[in-house]
Amino acid sequence: MKSARRVPAWFCGLLAVVGGSLAAGAAVARPPHHGPAPHQAAWPPAGAPVAEAAVQRLLVNPYGDVDGLLLTDGRVVRFPPHLGPQLAEVAAPGRTVRVFGRPQALAQIKAYAVIDAASGASVIDQPPAWNERPLPRHLRAAQLQPLQTAGQVTTVLTGARGEINGAILDNGDIVRFPPHGLLQPLAVGQRLAASGLGTRSAHGTALEAVQLGPSLDALQPLYGGR
Repeated sequence: MKSARRVPAWFCGLLAVVGGSLAAGAAVARPPHHGPAPHQAAWPPAGAPVAEAAVQRLLVNPYGDVDGLLLTDGRVVRFPPHLGPQLAEVAAPGRTVRVFGRPQALAQIKAYAVIDAASGASVIDQPPAWNERPLPRHLRAAQLQPLQTAGQVTTVLTGARGEINGAILDNGDIVRFPPHGLLQPLAVGQRLAASGLGTRSAHGTALEAVQLGPSLDALQPLYGGR
């Protein structure tokens, strides 16, 4: 009877390394788990709505995404742009909506749910599925086109802490800009002109300003780089 052959130690080590690499590869290739996010709002929403009014118009960002509503009572509702198509269906202009969320400065509302008061159709803030995430903004820059606009400010837009970062003009155009871009306070009724990059769509025109001023003949650059 032949004795069993001893396996060299170096071969055992090689098997261990290969096996470990395969196991690691399998772990990397395993599809991630995408359960509900911890911050996802409950449904149906608790408490009373913070606003109930008709929709005057949809708001868009410079990339053409619907990212909010202007209500007929003058309040601005902010909503995540990745849910823009759903928001446009639920809250078309003229419909009365109930808004659940958190009031912020200057009559702005950070919404987490919007309901059509007549039909009960709703859209709720939730993260996009892993395979539905939009392209990063720097990869979407090719979609933008040079735009200019000028008019009278009808609505001042702000960020989460009340910082002024945009305006709606009486011609319907939306101008966005960084909070540091203003050389003086912005108020309703003031003349504002802007030149920058943005989009025109069925929901309106919006641009990210690179120059601002009281008129197109008096624009000042917002950035010092070329």
